Amino acid sequence: MIFSGHKYSKDETITLHGFDNGPTESAFALFFVIAAAGLFLCRQIGVRITHVLLARDSWDYIEQLMYLSVLYLAGLIVGFSLLRRYKAGFCGAAAFSKGPWRRSRSSI
Repeated sequence: MIFSGHKYSKDETITLHGFDNGPTESAFALFFVIAAAGLFLCRQIGVRITHVLLARDSWDYIEQLMYLSVLYLAGLIVGFSLLRRYKAGFCGAAAFSKGPWRRSRSSI
């Protein structure tokens, strides 16, 4: 329940974390930063450990699995961040109707 924005199962209020309060575009930047850092660490540490521990025949498969796992986890973090923003009304149609960029009919 914490990942979807609720503190308790019966709680109706949405709790945003620190990085959820920024603009929605920051979620995509956050994905790229988390993914880049995760892939770098995976390449520098994870791949070397697997080369020491596993047979040479399985190296390619394990490397691909590790890289996809990093991208999947980064996607989960950003996906739940976008879900919390949407439920709180910070992205989607509700945010566009409240935003400062909404023009009045007299200015068109």
